[in-house]
Formats: sequence, C-alpha cells, structure tokens
Amino acid sequence: MEREIEIAEKQLGCSLPGDYVAFRSGLAGEDARIGDRQLFFWPVEELAYYNEGYDVETSAPGLILFGTDGGLEAYGFDTRDGRMTVLTIPFVPMDWREAIPCGRTFTGFLERLRHGGCFSTSGGQGYGDEG
Repeated sequence: MEREIEIAEKQLGCSLPGDYVAFRSGLAGEDARIGDRQLFFWPVEELAYYNEGYDVETSAPGLILFGTDGGLEAYGFDTRDGRMTVLTIPFVPMDWREAIPCGRTFTGFLERLRHGGCFSTSGGQGYGDEG
C-alpha cells in the first residue's frame, strides 16, 4: 500500500491524511460497512484517474474525492485550506454549495458514519464530530 499512496500523492499534488492512509492500509478490499452505510473506496493508486474522470477540479476546485456511497453521493477531502476535512457532495450537481461537512478528520468522518451519517439535524451544517 505504501507504493500506491506514494503514486496517489504525486499524482494529486498533496499528501493524504495519515488517518486515511492508516485506514486504507488495514482495509482488505475496496469497500467497508461503517454503521449502517456501505462505503466504496476507490483504489488509492486510481484516485487521480477517478477525480479527472468526474472533472472534479473544474466542478469543485480543491476537492479530492476518495469514494462513494454507491449511489449519488461522493466522499472527499477539502484541500482548500490544507486541513483535509471530509465532506459529502452529490455527483450532480458537483458544486461546493451542495457539500455537507462530515468530519474535521477522516477518523471523525468514520465516527460520524458509525452514528448515523453525515446529515445533521441542523440542516447539514456542522461537522458532527466536535465532540
């Protein structure tokens, strides 16, 4: 997995969060059930390929997608401020105004999924992992 991470980071032009790297290194396969959600993680070495294919840089500059719920939603990192927070965003329209914060960290994102998802009762505002 180390080589795949290195390739992805070079292609994407940024370092992937350590907790994401650790999780992916321990994941057998490309999908996982977290709480009541099924997640489909794109192969690490193909992250740039998928992001280019979905034209992410044009639609939502600064977003790096890493997977999907298997339906209409994608999961990604917001790289605009360097914090790499996690959010969910629809494939159509893929627009920052439609993004919903899901975790200040990848670990926070997983914890939020374990407890019901990325949609807060306050209309999608907030990370839900404040703590």
